[in-house]
Formats: sequence, C-alpha cells, structure tokens
Amino acid sequence: MVKKRNEYMLATYFFFERGRVIISPWWHKFYLFWDRLTRKRTDGALVRVEMLVNNNISPYQAENELKKFLLALWSILNKFII
Repeated sequence: MVKKRNEYMLATYFFFERGRVIISPWWHKFYLFWDRLTRKRTDGALVRVEMLVNNNISPYQAENELKKFLLALWSILNKFII
C-alpha cells in the first residue's frame, strides 16, 4: 500500500517468464541467466498491477478486489506471454 497525500494505492508486481511466476528480483536474475544457458532466451515480462483505493473500503477489501482482477487477467496473460 502506497500513500500520497490523502490517496492510497495498492500495487503488486511479479515477473512472468515461460510459465514461471517470480516475485524475487534475485530469482528473476538467476532464471534469466539459467534460461540463457539452457534455452538461449533472456526474455520475460514484468507485470505490475495498481489500484487506487477509496477511503470507503478497507485495505483487506482492496486486496481482495486486486486478487479478483489478477485472476481474471491470468487467462489473458497466458495467451500473450509465453
């Protein structure tokens, strides 16, 4: 949760590479190196999802809404990111 003046934003990010979801930047670097050696590939995607949070909802509710959105987005991501 990030706060700027009176506004709150919930943000999450992860690396999505060849079916792997990686949340650690260090593991991301390791897999880039490993895939370069074994598959001759160094591509992937950084997925960042942000949501402005209204003062009327709790952080718990905001997180649940963000999770619902990510679940809906997941099938679309799988089509475009290999």
